[in-house]
Amino acid sequence: MCKTRKHRTPARFKVAAAILHLAQGGTWWQTGFCCGVSEAVIRKWVIEVCTGVIEVLRPEYLRKPTPEECLKNQEFFAARQGIENVGAAVDGSHIPFQPESLDYMEDFHNYKGWYSILIIALVNSQYLFMDAEVGRPGRMSDSTATQLSFFYNEMLVDHEAWLGPHGVMISDGACGINDFIMTPYPGTQLTNMQQWFNFCFSSTRMFVEQVFGQWKSRWRLLIREQQCSHAVMSLMIYATMVLHNICTIHKESCGDEFLTDQPQHITNFLATRSMPRCKHCVENEVVHCIHKNRSHIKASSTTGAMEKRRDAIAQQLWVAKCAAEAAYVDE
Repeated sequence: MCKTRKHRTPARFKVAAAILHLAQGGTWWQTGFCCGVSEAVIRKWVIEVCTGVIEVLRPEYLRKPTPEECLKNQEFFAARQGIENVGAAVDGSHIPFQPESLDYMEDFHNYKGWYSILIIALVNSQYLFMDAEVGRPGRMSDSTATQLSFFYNEMLVDHEAWLGPHGVMISDGACGINDFIMTPYPGTQLTNMQQWFNFCFSSTRMFVEQVFGQWKSRWRLLIREQQCSHAVMSLMIYATMVLHNICTIHKESCGDEFLTDQPQHITNFLATRSMPRCKHCVENEVVHCIHKNRSHIKASSTTGAMEKRRDAIAQQLWVAKCAAEAAYVDE
């Protein structure tokens, strides 16, 4: 509470006001108007609450998994398509951000054509964030941001502490394959076995895309440009990750507005933040155009051990698929 008796504001009211701002994603003035306070006051409350969430709640709700949790994560990942020993999935996401200074505006101009803050998130099979790299400029690649992250550098020392026994982290082609990162087969001239592996791999990695969808559905601040500094925006983004985990653990609904009856501001976001596509991909309704963004597709680096391991898994999945098809025909 405030020290002055005359103007005491309950702490729970400050928390409610901050949650309102994060969930609605409106301007400081709009949130302040709803709460009957000024922009400066609501800004101060949001910063205080987000700082408290990170300092007090993050150690409990967004942390390195225990050995038992690592095994559980591997079990749930394997339940998707049968790819074993997967301990986590990693991917990047761009959050709209308008830089305050023209001096570094171009640093935040991403390859999709708009200004953003890049976040790299490590996600488990319980739809929870395990860790994240927040605040990198949108112009930076996913691969570079991942290599600068805290969890990646810890995995270089002991990746099994994060991923479990013989664990691997799965990623799209943006991150190069290495001793603990597995990626799909690159290129288009693939065998049937490799194509089937990529399908199973994509289905397994879908956990991270689902988490991003739930996260942004809960906290609309993440789909609207905010009038604030880079430090404050990064603080709010990181706090919403902790709050997402709290909501998920306690089974709070995230709503399905992204799927049905989309409000206008979500429709506008999806329209203005979509990936630029060439005429051919637009006509054929291809969502991810590889022609306009060819320069941003990074070829995977090579590491013999993980490639052999990927080949062995692909062979195992293909044999299981062929056996299942043969059994179905016999019936």
